Amino acid sequence: MSDLSQRHQPIINYRLFWKSFATWQKVVLPLIFLFHLSLLCSVSNRGNYGSRFFGFWRPFAWDTHGWLARGGDFFAVYESGHQALLGRPVYHVQPEMNRLPLSESRMRAPYVATFRYPPIIAYSLAVFLNIFPPESSYKFWVAFNEALLLLGIALTLRHVRRPRTGFYVICAWLTFYPIHIEYYLGQFSFLMGFLWLCVATGILSGNGKRATDWWGVSLFVKAYSLPFALYFFFRKQFRRPICWIVLLALTTIIYFAIFPSDLKLFYEQGIAGRLFAGSGIHAGDKSDAAPKPPELYWGSMGVQRGVVALCRLLYLRRDSQGKIPVPYWAHYILYLVILFPIPFLWMAVRDKGRDPIIILTLFALAWFFWYYDTWEHHYTMLLPLFALLVARENITGRPALVIYILLAMPSLWIFFGRPETNPLYPHSLTIYFLLETSYYLIKPAGVLYLFIHLWIKKV
Repeated sequence: MSDLSQRHQPIINYRLFWKSFATWQKVVLPLIFLFHLSLLCSVSNRGNYGSRFFGFWRPFAWDTHGWLARGGDFFAVYESGHQALLGRPVYHVQPEMNRLPLSESRMRAPYVATFRYPPIIAYSLAVFLNIFPPESSYKFWVAFNEALLLLGIALTLRHVRRPRTGFYVICAWLTFYPIHIEYYLGQFSFLMGFLWLCVATGILSGNGKRATDWWGVSLFVKAYSLPFALYFFFRKQFRRPICWIVLLALTTIIYFAIFPSDLKLFYEQGIAGRLFAGSGIHAGDKSDAAPKPPELYWGSMGVQRGVVALCRLLYLRRDSQGKIPVPYWAHYILYLVILFPIPFLWMAVRDKGRDPIIILTLFALAWFFWYYDTWEHHYTMLLPLFALLVARENITGRPALVIYILLAMPSLWIFFGRPETNPLYPHSLTIYFLLETSYYLIKPAGVLYLFIHLWIKKV
C-alpha cells in the first residue's frame, strides 16, 4: 500500500454513524431525506407548475420554469443515438428539429435541445439508451443518477474522519438544489461530477491506473477534465493519459471525416461564445457584426457572467429605455477572469506536498472561470468533490457552510421571474436590478471563495 493510501485510509466504519449522531441529528436526518424526496417529486410531470408537492420547486429556477420541456437535454442525447442508428449526422440534433414534420426529421424523441457532446457519446451511451422508448429512457436516466447519488454518499462516508461529520456529508448530498434541475433537464453534469469522485477515490486508494482510467472515461462524457492531465504528467504518468487523449481525438476525427459538415455545427453549437463571452458570439450567432458587449442571459450563471453583471453594476448608466447596459470594456475584464486560475493551477500541480484532491477540485473549479455558458445545473459537477472535501475535513466550519449555501441554494429567479403571474415581482426598477445582479453573483461568489480557500489551505 502506498504512502498516500495509508495517509488517507478511512478510519471509521460508516455503519457506526447512526449511533454516533447527536439526538438533534437523528431528528433532522429524516427531514433531510424528505426534502430530497420533494426535489425528486418535483421532477414528476404529474403536478402543475408550482403545485404544492409535484412541481413545487420548478418556479425557483429559470431552467425549469417552462422555457424547455422536461428532459429536453436528455432527449438531445437520446435522439443523437437514434440518428446514429439511422446512419445520419448527430449534430443536426437541435431545437430546429422540433419544428419539422416527423417525416422530415425522423425523430424518435418528442422534442430536443442542442446536442453538444463528443460524437462517441452518440454511438455508445445514446445508442444504449435507445433500447427503451423516450419517456421510459428518461425515467431510467433519472433513476440511474439517483443511484449514483446514493453510491456517492456511501463512497464519501468511507473517507469521513470523525463520525459526526458523516451527518454533514449526507446533508450536503441530499439538500443540493441544482440536482433537481439536473434531473428535470436530464442532464449529464452530475455524471461528470461522479466520475471526478471516482478519480479522487482512485488517487486516495493509491491506485493510479484506476484514477487515470476514470479520468479517461470522463473525457468522453465532457472534455472539461482534459487540463487535469497535467497532474498525471507531473507525476510521471504518461502512457495511460496519452492513450485516452489519443483515443478521444481519433474517434472525433473519424466522425468528422465521415460527416465534415458537422464540424461547423459542432463549433457553432458547442464552442463559439461558450468558452469566452468576449467573442461577441452566443449560442451559434453567425452574424458578421462588430463584437458586441458581453451578454447577460437568464439561466447562465458562471464566473464570467457574474463579472459581467458586476461590471454593469459599476457602470450605472441608463440607456434610452431606462435600462443599464453592459459596458463594452467588460470584454477586457473577462480576459483577466480566464487567466486568473492558470498560475494557481500551475503552482498547485507542481507542488507534490499539496493534497491531490484539492488539486483536482481546483481544476474542476477552474472550468467555471473558463466556460461562459455555465448553467445552474452545471454546479452539480462540484457536489461530489465538495462532499469528499467535507468528509476529509479539507474544508470545515463557517467557510464550508457559507460556500455550500452559495452553491446549493436556489437562485433568486423566483423573485423576478414570470412577472405576469408572480406576486413577488418587484415593481421598483432599482430593486429588480439589484435582485438580478445578485442572481448572477451568488454562485460565482461560492466558486471564487472555494477556489481561494482551497489554494490557501493546501492540505
